[in-house]
Amino acid sequence: MKTLISILISLLVTGCGKKQPTNSNQDKNPPVPLPYQKAKKETPSKNDVNNSTPENPLSEVTPRPKITLAEAEKVAKNLQAAVEMENSEMVFRLIDRDILIGRAMPKSLTDAQQKKEIIAGARTAFKEILLQNLSVGTYQFLRVSGTPDGVQATMRLIFPNGGVNYHHLVLGHSVDMKPCVVDIFAYTSGEYLSQTFSRLITHSMPGAKLPDVTAMQGIKQFEDMTMAMQKGAFSRALTIYEGMQPNWKQQKTTMQMRIVAANQVAVSNLQQSQPMGDEYRKAMEDFRRTFPNAKNLSLLLIDFYTLNKDYKQARAAVDQLDKQVGGDPYLNFIRGNIALSQGKKQAGKDLFIKLTKDMPKNPAPYFTLIDLALMDKNYKEVTRLLINTEENTPVRFDPDFNGIDSYKDYLASPENIKWKAYKKGGK
Repeated sequence: MKTLISILISLLVTGCGKKQPTNSNQDKNPPVPLPYQKAKKETPSKNDVNNSTPENPLSEVTPRPKITLAEAEKVAKNLQAAVEMENSEMVFRLIDRDILIGRAMPKSLTDAQQKKEIIAGARTAFKEILLQNLSVGTYQFLRVSGTPDGVQATMRLIFPNGGVNYHHLVLGHSVDMKPCVVDIFAYTSGEYLSQTFSRLITHSMPGAKLPDVTAMQGIKQFEDMTMAMQKGAFSRALTIYEGMQPNWKQQKTTMQMRIVAANQVAVSNLQQSQPMGDEYRKAMEDFRRTFPNAKNLSLLLIDFYTLNKDYKQARAAVDQLDKQVGGDPYLNFIRGNIALSQGKKQAGKDLFIKLTKDMPKNPAPYFTLIDLALMDKNYKEVTRLLINTEENTPVRFDPDFNGIDSYKDYLASPENIKWKAYKKGGK
């Protein structure tokens, strides 16, 4: 159970286990070797669940006394700082895993020993996996807002490949009455962490009408599928899915894992100039038919529509996600990539330029603008962008860009003299 829960936390937090999600239409990291030195993360300036709902649905989001907006913001910002410092002790002072796990325990779980083992496995898995997955990218506080039940804090997780996930932190009080996070709504799963745990626990418990051997076979197949995904064996994961028992194949988490695996297979096929295949479409259609009101559909559909070159629908999915999270300027990075895929270079550039103004410390739009300027052989613009990137972000470029071929002509141009002069007297 511990191994299974560990993998599940990875899936919920990042989207597809230890692999990074691809919910932007292309990988916008500079090629390897990188033309710059990797820098430490910098703290930003202050500037529908149907049959998946657990037996004990969330009651009051914020137990009394109510958490204030100021308290929620403080917890969220402290969590951001703890993740940036990779301070596990601080993270678990802010996220009360015992309350979260307790919320997930289904009422039908009456076996005391089984419950004890599940709780122990979940506690260990949280300690080992949660921080590791939150720190794979840039975890940032966005805002706090009131809800019918109290308050929530919204966080954004930007992955190195430009992909994005969002969390709504549910605020409550620890046993010593300090404000803390008691649950997390993850956009990749479209539900609360406790809900997913509860459903998984319930599904893994042998039922009265289901022989233990059959139940254990279903659990084993689920574990095999998640392990295959962790290893990057996505075709194997899809094969395992096809052989699963019907009740496991229609389980929400399993269907979402199938989408992730099918997405990776489709991307791999396209990168090898092969047909994308039909499995991704079938996986998405089955999920939409089973969960038509799933709150993570907009996030899931961005890649689906983009890979199918339905850019109008891809843009609509981004706009819907933007509305769901209460607005996020970073989504212009994905809109810009969609525009480039449509051949609308200037529209894409305008969106990246806007993002450099809205989020000046984020290097992603600068990298794309530099790539575009290099392709246009606009070397004066390349110099300007290189300097702006170093002055506004933690990135520091190698003077000769580590020999990357795309910079070869730039290094032979007169603009390289200005760049070298900047590097000698610059940062």
